[in-house]
Amino acid sequence: APVQRVRDDSQALRPLPVVTAAMRRAVVLIALALSACAAKEFRGIHFQSEESIKDEPYLQYLSNKYAFPTSKLPFDAADEVLQSARSLKLVQMQPYGGAGTGPYDAAAFILASNALYVQPLDVDAKRGSVSKEVYFGGSGLSSTAVRVDQDLELALEGDNTLLAASSSGSLLVVSGSFITEVAIAVTPSLEQSAAHAALGFSPRHPVATVRRGSMQGRDIALAVVRTIPAPLGTITCAASASKGGSGTDRLVVGTQDGVFHVEWPSSPKLMDAAPEVSRDSRINGTVFAIAADDDGTFAASTEEKLFKCGESGSCIWEWSVNSNGDPDESQRVRALAFDRTNTVWAVSDAAVHAWVPDGALHRMDGYKGLPALNNTLVSAVRIPSGELRSAVGGDKDRDHGYVFFASPTGISITQGAPESDVNSDDGLEKSHYGPWRYMSGPRWMAGSDVSLMDTCIGPDGLPMVLAVTESGLTHLWGEWWTLERKARHMQSIVPRHYRDGLTADCSLNALGNVTSCSTHPTDNDGLWTSLFVVSQSMRYAVTRDPEAKKAAWKSFEAMEFLSNVTGISGFMARSFDRADRAHGGGRWFNSTVYPGWAFKGDTSSDEVTGHFFAHPMVLDLVAETAEERARPLRLIRDIASYILENKFYLIGVDGRPTTWGRWAPEVLNNDPKWFDERGLNALQILTWMLIAHKYTGEQRFLDAFNDLAVTHGYDYNIINQKITLPGDDNFSDDELAFLPYYGLFRVSTGEHASWAAEGSARVSVDRAWDIIHTSRPSLWDFVYGSAGGEKKRDLREAVWDLRRWPVSCVDWPFDNSQRADIITSKYKNRGGNSFSLRVLPPDERDSGRWNSDPFTLSGGSGTTELDPGAFLLPYWMARYHKFVVA
Repeated sequence: APVQRVRDDSQALRPLPVVTAAMRRAVVLIALALSACAAKEFRGIHFQSEESIKDEPYLQYLSNKYAFPTSKLPFDAADEVLQSARSLKLVQMQPYGGAGTGPYDAAAFILASNALYVQPLDVDAKRGSVSKEVYFGGSGLSSTAVRVDQDLELALEGDNTLLAASSSGSLLVVSGSFITEVAIAVTPSLEQSAAHAALGFSPRHPVATVRRGSMQGRDIALAVVRTIPAPLGTITCAASASKGGSGTDRLVVGTQDGVFHVEWPSSPKLMDAAPEVSRDSRINGTVFAIAADDDGTFAASTEEKLFKCGESGSCIWEWSVNSNGDPDESQRVRALAFDRTNTVWAVSDAAVHAWVPDGALHRMDGYKGLPALNNTLVSAVRIPSGELRSAVGGDKDRDHGYVFFASPTGISITQGAPESDVNSDDGLEKSHYGPWRYMSGPRWMAGSDVSLMDTCIGPDGLPMVLAVTESGLTHLWGEWWTLERKARHMQSIVPRHYRDGLTADCSLNALGNVTSCSTHPTDNDGLWTSLFVVSQSMRYAVTRDPEAKKAAWKSFEAMEFLSNVTGISGFMARSFDRADRAHGGGRWFNSTVYPGWAFKGDTSSDEVTGHFFAHPMVLDLVAETAEERARPLRLIRDIASYILENKFYLIGVDGRPTTWGRWAPEVLNNDPKWFDERGLNALQILTWMLIAHKYTGEQRFLDAFNDLAVTHGYDYNIINQKITLPGDDNFSDDELAFLPYYGLFRVSTGEHASWAAEGSARVSVDRAWDIIHTSRPSLWDFVYGSAGGEKKRDLREAVWDLRRWPVSCVDWPFDNSQRADIITSKYKNRGGNSFSLRVLPPDERDSGRWNSDPFTLSGGSGTTELDPGAFLLPYWMARYHKFVVA
């Protein structure tokens, strides 16, 4: 490819005469050496991937949040209830007819205000909603309380009471003197007799109430089953488990005087059998945390030690003291849990520890991927091995179930093996992202400081968690999704973002309240709409769904109006609006050709980039008649002509170049203030001239391309278009480069094929990808892949990006500056702020636009919902090029 360099010599542009044919050949050889696909046949516009990933189900977490103060909380007087809550337990409810006859259901029992609150959870995968509350017992709630057993009422009145669960699915209210068992079930009838039959209780143990909730017409049956005398003293913690296959319920209770064991038959026929209560002589003093396993093993922590004990014999133990050998609050184990592999998970302020069955103790802190320190709670979802599937397709190392940790900043989740090292290099999930997830901030949580938390099995056999914080109640659960399902979900969001056909942001009148969506003009309505137009064009090409063509054409017509409303052929507006509306900031003009309409001027290169991205795709993939094809073709010709005839400037309504519409050699090659745009704008204008030549066949556009590329050195300018100075790294410029790259490689066929496959265009895109691939951007991965790029490319990373893309498009506030697993750069970003050296998953950071910085540590407001085009475009591009197959 011909290369010419230029220099500034007394403000005159002259070719550098020393560039010889040999030097040009050398540049081509360098390009060949740097290009990963130089030897491949470049397939241009018809590119289809030979490598693909099937759209398999993956784990998608969802969240319902109930924050103070709001009438939508599931409890009446919720502020008082949750703020006084002292124990929480999720109990599994089997559907009527026994296990396996329907979806899992659960009930949340919250002990607060001397009352037991029962909250049935509807875990239907389509809704995941919290149903209407049912109250069970307590004083001071005479208007809503139901009849209760006298012993239960006594238990609720004491402060020394905790909640646990039996292996048979009932709740255990544990006080210092006795244990009261409460059962809950779902029945198909309001008849008391049906409730008795469903629960398996005899008539002499009356059902306290049968209440219809919002659980798809099913009814909730609650009953006090029995009261077990258990003189335990001052209890501090309790854990329950079954005893192997013997049908015996087992409760291990921590007190201020050691550990007690309570065992009794779980069969309803033996419910009156006396329990066995014994004190464990192996552990003395105050017990701070306890956990039990089904094989008879239990773990307990005291002020100085962490114990693991079998049913008999001696215990093994570890010190939990500081480096001086002294008891230390920061080292004391605050909570314990067994996972399904019999590993004990122990949390302290400083770290999380996994005590595996062979006795090895693994410490996990930020270096090992733990997102947050100062954890106070842990809960494990012990999913049966036959139902356990990992989010990456069945990794044997991820067979520990799901373990949840609560800290003052949110909830951390792991599904990986304890020895997983986030900084290792032994696998995609481990080396790049670790086995951890982190639910923090309003995207996931009502509040952050979790005071109570419990987990159980939810829909699809996946985990569900309920957490009480200082600000409300959080209900999290997992579902098996596909990317296709996520795309359908995103498509359903689009209608509220239409503004006269443009896809626009919408403002929210309250944090995250999308029902209050109100659209308004922005600086880049044309660019954002172009992403949606291309997504729907590719959707139509893949599916031939008439609704896809309708959506693409509707927004294309809005982009067409951006060009028409100005009255200047080839000059598009940033945005448009009714003249009688309040438009916001910027330079607005009343249209002289469309009375009653106004448009926003001072159009930037962003908008031109969007138009040259969208119009060729509409022409190729959507337009099917001569009349339809003429419309995008006219826009391509008009815009390219307008820029060419004005000597590579975008001239505004006032007859002067717009602020950012400048591609002329005297600007890019002579003005040092435009050094950032030298390569970027050169790439844009070369691409647009090639596109115009490709679709119109007019020689003048090809002549302009050759003049800029050869005479003015734009062919060389584009090579180093990506700025690498940390304080000047602009992710918006990545968007303004990769969208032109896509167009450039689509039209670089025939006489330009070698330039795209081997010349400076190849060097440029390879270099740019080499720099940005660490952010794992799915859209730029698919653009690069469609250009035949293979350098440092892993398709799994792009699919991971889409899978972890949040289902909500709200710009939720986030703050990752306190995360333990982040290492920050010693440099500052272009905003003067610190940034992470490792990209976080999209649902744990800012991911609403492709011009946002994925390494930034904080941001968001929660008062804007962005349109879903940022997800729909990479998804449908992946489908169109067969990187992802349904």
